[in-house]
Amino acid sequence: MWIYTWAGAFFLLLFTGVAGVAGGMDAAGAMDGTIHSFYAALRDYYRVPEAEIAGIRNSGISYEELPVVFFIAETARTEMQRVIKLRLTNRTWAEIAFRFGLTPDVFYVPLAAAPTASPYSRPYSRYNSRPKREWKTVWLTDRDVVNLVNLKFISQSCGTPPEQVIRMRSEGKTFPEINEEIEKARQVAH
Repeated sequence: MWIYTWAGAFFLLLFTGVAGVAGGMDAAGAMDGTIHSFYAALRDYYRVPEAEIAGIRNSGISYEELPVVFFIAETARTEMQRVIKLRLTNRTWAEIAFRFGLTPDVFYVPLAAAPTASPYSRPYSRYNSRPKREWKTVWLTDRDVVNLVNLKFISQSCGTPPEQVIRMRSEGKTFPEINEEIEKARQVAH
C-alpha cells in the first residue's frame, strides 16, 4: 500500500496530543458510533491503526478528508505525513495530488450513468465533456476531490454500487453516516 513509518506515526501522535483513540469522543469520553465505524472502515481498507487515524483527525484534517490523505499517500506511494503537512499549509487537494505526480483522472469512479442534481454533477460533467485522454486536465475543487475519493472508498470498502453512495450523499448525509448505514444494512442482510 503506502509507505508507513512508526517514527512518523509516533511524531504525529506526540505533537497532536493523542494518547489513544480520540477525535470522535463525546463529553463522556465514548467514541461516537458513527465515527468509530468510519475509523474502522478506514483502518481495514487502508490498513492504518485507529489511533493514527484519530491523530491525523486531531491535527486538523476533517473526517471526510481522512480518506483523501490515505488515497493520495497510497496512490503516490509517499508518506502520509508529507500529504498532511501540505494540507495544513492550505494547499488544495488538487495541488497536493499534482505535487506527488497525480492528475485528476485518478479520482474518477466509473458510473452506469452520469449523476444529475447531486454534488457529483459538476465533476462528472467536467470529465464527460472531454475525451478520456484529457481527464488529466479536469479542474476539481476540494469538495469535488473529497466527494470523489469518499465515493471510491465507501463503494469499494463496503462493496456497494457507487450510485448508492451518490444517492445518499445527495440526501445530505455525511460520509461517516453513509458508511455506517451501508454497514448496518449489510449486517442485517447476513
